[in-house]
Amino acid sequence: YQKIQRAAYTLFPSQHPFLLGQTYYRILLIPIPRFIMPNKPLNEQRVFCSVIDPVMYETGGTIPAGILGDLYVNFGHFGIVGMFLYGMLLGRERYYRLWHWLMLAGSMTWLFHFVRGAFTNPLVTFFVYMFIAIIVERILAPDYAAEDYETLGDVSYEEQGLGSEDMIAS
Repeated sequence: YQKIQRAAYTLFPSQHPFLLGQTYYRILLIPIPRFIMPNKPLNEQRVFCSVIDPVMYETGGTIPAGILGDLYVNFGHFGIVGMFLYGMLLGRERYYRLWHWLMLAGSMTWLFHFVRGAFTNPLVTFFVYMFIAIIVERILAPDYAAEDYETLGDVSYEEQGLGSEDMIAS
């Protein structure tokens, strides 16, 4: 993994220009078949493989740059900001709805690929999991799903009457 990260930092932009967000806007193009849009951008794993190992690329291989490498090959050193944004987004979750807990239960699948690979495939997997979790919540707990729990995410444990010792005990 370190060799791959080092290759990303060494070869971009010296041998290949930065992708300038191609990995991220490409997600909008996923539903369009390649026979309709033959010049559809390649995913980051294919581009990275074409730079690192052209022989493997010609045989259809891919090499994921990992989340850090993906951010770097897209945005250079400014990609580091993306890590903070990912962390803030994932750290904001409060798990006050059933589908949030279902997402947490299935998170190892998409988080593993998110850290290991590129952006597009794990994001699609995330949204498929989210869709299934919301449907399961509506079927298993329709009353729970209908209630408004949006304000609970901003209420601290102290405001709910729970201290840190209550959290440790539970």
